[in-house]
Amino acid sequence: MIIPLWLFSQRRNSYGQNIKLYKADRVILALNYLQWKNLPAQIDLKSVNRGFYLGYFLDNPLGGSRFSLGIGLSLTANNLYSDAIPKYLVDSSESGFTGFVKIKDISPQNNRYVNNKMTFTYISVPLELRLRLGKNEFRKISVGFEMGYMISSYLKYHGDNFFKKSGETVKFKFYDIENVMRLRYGVSFRLAYNRLGIRFFYPLTTIFEEDKGAAFYPLEFGVSLMVF
Repeated sequence: MIIPLWLFSQRRNSYGQNIKLYKADRVILALNYLQWKNLPAQIDLKSVNRGFYLGYFLDNPLGGSRFSLGIGLSLTANNLYSDAIPKYLVDSSESGFTGFVKIKDISPQNNRYVNNKMTFTYISVPLELRLRLGKNEFRKISVGFEMGYMISSYLKYHGDNFFKKSGETVKFKFYDIENVMRLRYGVSFRLAYNRLGIRFFYPLTTIFEEDKGAAFYPLEFGVSLMVF
C-alpha cells in the first residue's frame, strides 16, 4: 500500500522535478477596500468603505503542469457608509425607483449619527484558473469569473431619530432594500506569495436593477489570506 500511495502523491512540474501533488488555496479570506463607482449626487461617502470575502475551493491540478482549476463557493459582504438613506423610507409616495436623500435634508436639527450603512451580501460560485510560478511554486496568479446571488440587503442606522423632532437616539435596521439586482457576476484577479496575497474583483452588474435605481457598483480591492 505504501508504494501506490507514494506514486499517487508525486508529479513532475514544468522543471522536470518530482514534487508532491498538493491542493492549495482551498480556504481564502479577504478584507476588502471598496471603491464605489457612479454614486448619485445624493450620496457622499463616510468613513472607509470596506467588506469581506470568504471562499472555499476545490483545487484541481491540471496534469503535471503548473496550472490548476479552482471551483468553489464564496460569501461576500459589501458595506456602503454614507450620509444618505433610500428616499422611500421617509416618503411613501416614492415607488418604482429607489432614490436617495441626505439625512441632513430630512431633519436639519436631528441629523447626528454614529453609524449609517447599507450592506449587500452575496453567495457566489467562483471559478479560477491558477498558475504557480517558480521552482518552489509559492508565487501564484489567478484569474477567474464569479456568479452570485444577493441573499441579504439592509440599512443599519444609529443616531438621532430623524423621524421625530424629539432629539432621541435610535438604532434600527431596514431589510430588503427595494429594486436591488439579485444576480451578480464579474471577473476576479489574485496575486499571492505563499499564504498572503491581494485580490481584485470587478463586477459586471450594478447594485440596482436597470432604470429602478442609480447604476453604481463597488470595485473590490482586498488583502487575502489562504487559510489552507
